[in-house]
Amino acid sequence: MAPSTLGTFLRSFTFGHVRQLGRVAETVMGRAWAAGAGPGNQPMTMDVDSTICEVHGHHKGGAAYGYTRQLGYHPLLATRADTGEVLHVRQRTGRAASGRGAERFVNELAGRVRRARAEATRMPGMSSSGLGRPLRGSVCCDLT
Repeated sequence: MAPSTLGTFLRSFTFGHVRQLGRVAETVMGRAWAAGAGPGNQPMTMDVDSTICEVHGHHKGGAAYGYTRQLGYHPLLATRADTGEVLHVRQRTGRAASGRGAERFVNELAGRVRRARAEATRMPGMSSSGLGRPLRGSVCCDLT
């Protein structure tokens, strides 16, 4: 079976390409917030959580069987608690523990929100799935 044109295109992306797309998404978010879609001077609560995205098929790169015994990916997501706006996403393999990479992810999220010029924020509401355990002191909680 031949790969699809879209699949071939997506497989050509490198880690650097993904980072560039993340920077574009951050710029778009900053512009939207500057136009009034952001929290303004109101406090903002961010929800950081992991999820499982089930996939089907045997040749999915990065998919693995995790604790749910479902084949899938296990990304980290950060959303605005009041609107559900996705602020940041980081893809991980299906075997990733819930807290794996959380410290770096939250640091990246803090920088992204700070650069988007959120005037007042509270750092994050975390789930009870292992992300809620205290992170090391390097995580900045005051984003103003």
